[in-house]
This record gives sequence, structure tokens and C-alpha cells, in this order.
Amino acid sequence: MSRRTWVAGFGIVITVALMVAVERSAVADGYPASYWTTRNMTVPVGMCLNAATQAVSASGLSNITSSSAATGGHTPTTRGYIVCVRLPKAGACNGDGATAVLVTAGSNAKTLLEKMDKNLKTPVLIDCGH
Repeated sequence: MSRRTWVAGFGIVITVALMVAVERSAVADGYPASYWTTRNMTVPVGMCLNAATQAVSASGLSNITSSSAATGGHTPTTRGYIVCVRLPKAGACNGDGATAVLVTAGSNAKTLLEKMDKNLKTPVLIDCGH
């Protein structure tokens, strides 16, 4: 395993560990639990974010906000967002890839997660420029 692969994997482990810690804290405080899933993509973060923005919009979320690596919004009872994490050299043509981390929290969190996951289309790179 290369150092870059290890660092990218370690970053995902930290992200997941933080989400689990927040979920346990939220449950202990009486807030609804959160749900999350990941999807590896062979496209760079920018393309992942475009797909994530479309998925969030298609899932019926409102007040959508985006940054350089995340997008999300909410329904009246549930919040949802997708974070795109860079994976060095894990993409097509030996370029960077991304992992999409889908996270929801609220009274309909599981349903919203399933809807966002269904609406997240994985972009495909057709030509590597060779």
C-alpha cells in the first residue's frame, strides 16, 4: 500500500469515526440518530461535487448550500449532505478519485439517505486524453 493510499484511507477512517461519535452523542442527548454511507468514484472531487449537488436537489432538499467539497440542505424534519473526499491516484487514468460520504440526520434520516443514494449518479470519464 502506498503512502498516498494510506493517507487517503486514514482520512476516511477519521471522517467515519467522527460521524459515529457525533451520532452516539446525538442519541445520548435525545436527538435523532444520523445515517451515513459512502460511494467510491473514479472521478475528481469537482465532478463528485457536481453529481452530489444534483443528487441533493433531486432528493427534494431545500436551502441547498455548497462549498468546494460538500453540498447539502434540509426538509422540514431532516438534514442531509454529501461530502466529497479526495482519493489521490484512485481515479481514472491514474488521476485523483473521490469518495462521496452521504450523511443524514432527523426523523426521516434513513429514507432520505436511501433517496440521496439512489439519486447520486456516478459520473464516467470517457476519454483520458490519449
